[in-house]
Amino acid sequence: MEQLKKARIALGLKQNEVARSANISTSYYNEIEKGKKKPSYEVMKRIAIVLRSDPTTLFYASEFAYSE
Repeated sequence: MEQLKKARIALGLKQNEVARSANISTSYYNEIEKGKKKPSYEVMKRIAIVLRSDPTTLFYASEFAYSE
């Protein structure tokens, strides 16, 4: 999930800082960021709050992107 990584880096946060603030493990956050795990909507909301964004932008933007 490239959007997660971009948002995290833009805020100068490390994965463990996002995970701690979202009340999830660092390994779970890492798997979400790499697209290996799909979080519940509740976890998406918590991550979005930490990253000062909304779940749709972070988790669904890439699914709707047009590519040729």
